[in-house]
Amino acid sequence: MPPRRKRAPEPTYPATLKSRSQEGEVELEVKVGPDGSVMDVKVVRPATEVAFNDAAVESARMSTYEPARLGASTVEYAIRFTVRFRLREGKP
Repeated sequence: MPPRRKRAPEPTYPATLKSRSQEGEVELEVKVGPDGSVMDVKVVRPATEVAFNDAAVESARMSTYEPARLGASTVEYAIRFTVRFRLREGKP
């Protein structure tokens, strides 16, 4: 069974990019340890703006997980997901 996120803080939208109405996506690979902690974060598909990549990695490092299980044991597991930086209509 793959790990499940228990706590996933919202990434901070880089202020300079928000003021320029820029949006982006970052695909990450996160290695979750047998205790549910984040062991490593890699950018698999970066955004064109480095600030998006940095914000996505920082947020991923602060996440916590229920560990993956193989039978009765907890194991390391790598998951991939995309962090999307989108401006909401009507919001500053």
